[in-house]
This record gives sequence, structure tokens and C-alpha cells, in this order.
Amino acid sequence: MLKAVLIDDEPNCLRMLEWELQNACPNVQIAASCESGKEGLKAIQNYRPDLVFLDVDMPYMNGFEMLELLPNIDFEVVFTTAHDEYAVKAFKINALDYLLKPIDEDELKIAVEKAEDKKRNYRPHESKVSNDPRESAIRKVALPTFEGLVFVEVNQIIYCQSDNNYTKNIF
Repeated sequence: MLKAVLIDDEPNCLRMLEWELQNACPNVQIAASCESGKEGLKAIQNYRPDLVFLDVDMPYMNGFEMLELLPNIDFEVVFTTAHDEYAVKAFKINALDYLLKPIDEDELKIAVEKAEDKKRNYRPHESKVSNDPRESAIRKVALPTFEGLVFVEVNQIIYCQSDNNYTKNIF
């Protein structure tokens, strides 16, 4: 069972994520749902979650600023946002996943499965999210296609073919 904290300033998005997790991911226990970064910080300290679903664009304190205030990040982070422009920054800090709203149920299940795998293989002194530039090497890139963003492991790319603003073929 994974203990999760949900942080999103939009109540409707928060309720929808709660509903999707309860119905599609019964192995996730929602410890807290928070409508601000400040509430999220308190919930993380109180509940010590395995997984945090975090909106990026929030008033007063965005998701990245909130993470910077934590002395130790010993949980996995899944960003949930309507903005695809923060994806590279999220992966630079080793976020587990980046889900675009509205959240696709299959992508949510995959993110939760990744968190379960990480928890099973956890090494006690291993930091989950890092600001160390040596550990922030880009492992995935977001490539815009006609169907939307595709996240591809960098070491799997031989070449990409451009079609104006989109990536046509990824090899």
C-alpha cells in the first residue's frame, strides 16, 4: 500500500484525482488532499508519504518552490498539471512522472506502478528528488507529436524527424 498526499489549488482537479485513485488504484491510500503548497508542506511532514501528486502552477508557491523548502525529499513526486512546458524541469529534479490534465487513467496506473517498483527496490540512503546537477542529467525528453507529448528515454533515441513544430518519427 502506498501512502499519498495530493496537492492542487483547484478543488475540482483535486476531487477528480482522488476519485481516479480510489477507483483505478486501490493500492493507494490518500493520507491528505491539500489546496496549497503551504498545506502540502504540513501534510508531507505529518504523514511522511511514499508518493506526492503535485500541481506545478499554484498561487503564492508553485510546486517546484514547495519542494525546495523541504529539507529532505524521501518520497516520489508525480507532477499533475495542465502545463507541458514544465516537463523538462520536472525530470531534471528526478520526478517519477509528469501527468497532463485531464489525467489519463492508464497513465495514472503506470505512475503508481512505477512508485510501487521504487518502494520495493528502495535503498535507505537514496534521495528521491535531487538538485545535484550530477544527478539531474536528463533521462527523458518530452517530444511534441500530433497526438500530444511523448516522453522518451534519451538513451533509446537514435534520431527524431521533425515536421514543423512536431516530431514525426522517433527512432
